[in-house]
Amino acid sequence: PDKTQAVLMLGGAGLYRRKVLEQIGGPFNPEFFSDAEPELCIRIRHAGYQILRIEYPIAYHYTAPLEAISTMLGRRKRNLYLGYGQIMRHHFGTRLFWLYSRERGFAFFPILGITIGLICFLWYLLGGSWVCLGLWVLFLILFIVFDAIRKRSLYQTVYSLIKRLIIVEGTVRGFFKPVPNHISIKSDVIQRADHNTG
Repeated sequence: PDKTQAVLMLGGAGLYRRKVLEQIGGPFNPEFFSDAEPELCIRIRHAGYQILRIEYPIAYHYTAPLEAISTMLGRRKRNLYLGYGQIMRHHFGTRLFWLYSRERGFAFFPILGITIGLICFLWYLLGGSWVCLGLWVLFLILFIVFDAIRKRSLYQTVYSLIKRLIIVEGTVRGFFKPVPNHISIKSDVIQRADHNTG
């Protein structure tokens, strides 16, 4: 029986065909602070290949730390949320930008909500009606209440909101951080592989 399943991406443990990596422009870009595996898998799928997951364990990769705010802040301190923005900037103006953003654009809706809130606040400060700002605050409160009921945990809701804000901040900072082209990285990695296997 078939022991494989097509998936969108792999985690930190994966095996990739060398000819595919050569075709798509190289393996992981070491300049990305995070999310390099999903970015690689999107390039592989965009080239017409599949990502397959084997139905029995080969390696264990621990990628799910405890959902503690301190853990999340530690990840922010290590710049692990910059990868989203770095990758978006790297592929900006290409079809891969939209493919990646659709699958990994966790910051888009929070950025939209924050932008609407800022517009309402500025409108109020400039002498406009407070109704717009009041409706935005009411929507935020209702969102928090319903999300806490759905998750049956106010802590999980607060954790999720803080995480989304940190992802927004990391995405914006990462987008404005230049990333070298990884074509040169590809040739270096493949040459070292040749020397090791030669």
